[in-house]
Amino acid sequence: MRVGFGGALAAVCEAARMAISSAKISNNEIASLCAGLAGTAYPESGRKMRMLLEEEFPGKLVRVCTDMDLTLQAIGDGAAVVLIAGTGSAAVGRNAQGHTARVGGHGYLLGDEGSAYHVGQRAVLEALRHFERTGANMAMGGKILSEIGATTWADLQSRVYAAPDEVFPRLFPMVLQVAEAGDATARALLEDCAAALAELVNDLIERLQLRSQKVSAGKNGRHAGPVRPVRRTFGVFSAEGRAGRGVQCVAANPR
Repeated sequence: MRVGFGGALAAVCEAARMAISSAKISNNEIASLCAGLAGTAYPESGRKMRMLLEEEFPGKLVRVCTDMDLTLQAIGDGAAVVLIAGTGSAAVGRNAQGHTARVGGHGYLLGDEGSAYHVGQRAVLEALRHFERTGANMAMGGKILSEIGATTWADLQSRVYAAPDEVFPRLFPMVLQVAEAGDATARALLEDCAAALAELVNDLIERLQLRSQKVSAGKNGRHAGPVRPVRRTFGVFSAEGRAGRGVQCVAANPR
């Protein structure tokens, strides 16, 4: 839960208010609340978040689960796989027998391959190495410094070590923009990250033994949709897909 309990609580409360307003009902008509939040797979985190929500919504039945669990439920019954690519990354799925499994979602120290964090980190590494090798910034390097508001690479390094979550994910839209403008380094970087996401899905397909089956496929997360290479990752569900050969995609749930 990278934004902390306070940030997560504020986000859930705002989402609940928007849902109530959209449904044109009053708070008194709400009987229960389900919040899907990253990081709540850890029992202590889940208990604390549920307690905070119960205080915020007294008298309501509150359930807290992971964002992955919530997305998988939303896709419907039957065999399904959901790719989540936001600040972090993971894949969660269910086979026809109802057994569920997940791959990834372990945080930036142990994974998050293909996530916005990973994209930003890779971009900084590529640009910094280019600067050290040539003494000049590549096009993406200058944009990185500008985006973060750093004047030098030493300044950027200080910001990274102070608060990496405030640096790396923030660079994702800029890397996408540079790639779509034709920058070869940025495009190769995104292709590599898309391949990493495909591997998450591939591992999940193997775990749940979904080869040669019809599978509902979905994607979720702020950064899953806009990136063309990441969108092509969903080819892993088709017969032509490199990672998911033999799995037929029958539905998609983009967000």
